[in-house]
Amino acid sequence: MSETAAQGTLAFATWIQVAELEDLTGNATFGAHIQVGFDKGRIVGARAGEAEGLDGLVAAFLADPSRGGLTRGEPLRHGLSLDATGALLTGLRLVDEWERLQAQVFSTQGDAPERLAPCWEYFDGQRTVVEVFVAGGLLPGLNVDALASATEQGLLVPAAAPNPDRAREILQSGVLSVPHDDDSAAPAGPGPRDLGPQDDETDEAPAPPVAKTIAQPAPPPVQVDSTASFWDLMDRAHDLTRSRDFASAESCLRRALELRPGDALATQNLRRISRLAQRG
Repeated sequence: MSETAAQGTLAFATWIQVAELEDLTGNATFGAHIQVGFDKGRIVGARAGEAEGLDGLVAAFLADPSRGGLTRGEPLRHGLSLDATGALLTGLRLVDEWERLQAQVFSTQGDAPERLAPCWEYFDGQRTVVEVFVAGGLLPGLNVDALASATEQGLLVPAAAPNPDRAREILQSGVLSVPHDDDSAAPAGPGPRDLGPQDDETDEAPAPPVAKTIAQPAPPPVQVDSTASFWDLMDRAHDLTRSRDFASAESCLRRALELRPGDALATQNLRRISRLAQRG
């Protein structure tokens, strides 16, 4: 994941969890064109320019956090209803797909899926996916589910070695960014701590280290499938958290961290489980 994307992902992931903990009704905004609505901590809408729903959510994960803020008020509502863990799993999975595919070089082996039609002709076996998106006028991460599906169905096939240097050069140039107003016209929104009079406890000390987040004594051993993939374990932890089986959810997350040491999403979910368990 590129440095800018990683910073945006971590910032927005944190805001999602703050919104849930604060039972926030309001919006996360990035510049003038990316907005995500929350209703009592649940994500109920997302928009990035003309893109809405999951595409807008992915754009928020990839957005520049320095232009963002989280504020109370009437939320954007458009076709989403996700709790914090569901939003993180869905959004970060799509971000992972984008990071996996962005430097690939494909040629076509069939008709264009509708959502990729604007850029289909540019999959010429020479351009990276990033360059194809530039040529077709698509934003980074948007329609990534359609892109992944096209590769799985054999409609897009590898034509040359990936070119991460070229993809990185394009991304760092900013040509794929969601357009935003000048700073003088659209000042950056308030930071993630500007939640109004009810945020007294959210901007104090940083979250405790993971090793100290789960209450003692340690939870009893639970059976975790040793062959499960990282995302299978994350999905299972989500389901266990919703059923309030926090000890089993912790076991799944710790196994996920064995597969991806230091993963930000798994680490943040361990902290979230601790807070939920302390609430009872």
